[in-house]
Amino acid sequence: MTNAEAVREEWRGPVESMSQVLAQMRRVRSAVAREEGPALDHIRPRNSVLNLVVVAREWSGAEEAAATIARLAAGHPCRAIFLVDEPESKRTHIEARVAVQARPLAAGMMCEYEQVFLRVEGPTANHIPSLVEPLLEGDLRTVLWWIGSPPIGTRRFAEAADVGEYLLVDSARFERPYEQVVQLVALARGRRPRLWLGDFQWARLQPWRVGLAQFFNPAERRGFLQGIGAVGLDYVGEGRGNRTGVALLAGWLAGALNWKLTRAVGGRGGVVVAHFEARGGQRVELQTRPVSLEGQAQGDIAAVRIDAVWNSQTLSLVKRRDAERPDCVLTEGTLGGRELPGRLVQLGSADDAVLLAELVAAGKDEVYTGALERAGELLEALR
Repeated sequence: MTNAEAVREEWRGPVESMSQVLAQMRRVRSAVAREEGPALDHIRPRNSVLNLVVVAREWSGAEEAAATIARLAAGHPCRAIFLVDEPESKRTHIEARVAVQARPLAAGMMCEYEQVFLRVEGPTANHIPSLVEPLLEGDLRTVLWWIGSPPIGTRRFAEAADVGEYLLVDSARFERPYEQVVQLVALARGRRPRLWLGDFQWARLQPWRVGLAQFFNPAERRGFLQGIGAVGLDYVGEGRGNRTGVALLAGWLAGALNWKLTRAVGGRGGVVVAHFEARGGQRVELQTRPVSLEGQAQGDIAAVRIDAVWNSQTLSLVKRRDAERPDCVLTEGTLGGRELPGRLVQLGSADDAVLLAELVAAGKDEVYTGALERAGELLEALR
């Protein structure tokens, strides 16, 4: 076997019990171990560092997630369980597919990626913990990734959240963003501090959060944070669209600067105006609006505008996606009557495999939890 080769074994078939799937996993892994090192007198121990449980409504979604996790597994060898559940089906049936991939690393070591696909039809699909818990590797952190638009307010979702310590969602894909964000906040409050939450949309906002924090980091600019009077947030969309991205960014600003929401109203064309009270009684008006931007996903941040006054000086700051290079953010504006030097910075990768690796490595994020609560407060005020 050359260093470029990968070992793979696979089994598929109908399932009567999870013990049957577990037995097939052991058999397939043993076959891979024998093929990767026939001269060894023992089987190489597992090197998994993570259990990853993925719940999807459709098989195509599970396959897409599997491709994402396969790229993650190069640095995070794991056991991934993909559950395609169809609880509304009239028949009760479980079908499984088991696969183990082993890819060579430096010095002849192998990196293993174990996959279990489960297609569950009928009422059994309502009991996710009983389906996946027998298949988890013991003593490893378990991450539950519910792709698409999860049924957050249901008992089935609440029980599934107990499978692991870390729950991942992508609020950019919520079909009912107002309702689901509020429900996610309630779920987090009810399970603190045991349940960790992660959000792909939050990870996509990191370059914007870091860019704003870095701008105000110099000592001579920090005072402007206390004098912010107006904030504008543009996002890609039409009408109301999915506002979870701007709501999370607004929630992060409110939490970082200790702003208290006093009221919020929605206007024409999806425009929202929210009023906050800062420390010392300073009034802050925050406006979000949808804009059209070709080539960008719905809900992506398009621009951030901040106006502030401090020590008799004014600041007008604009961070926006560059028209010619939408993967970059252009910073411009004026400070004390002088133009700020234009700065073009490339945004981080929006690839789901990169974002997944960042979320898994970050673990519990109290800043996100606080931003989520304030985002829920803002969205609820608009209902």
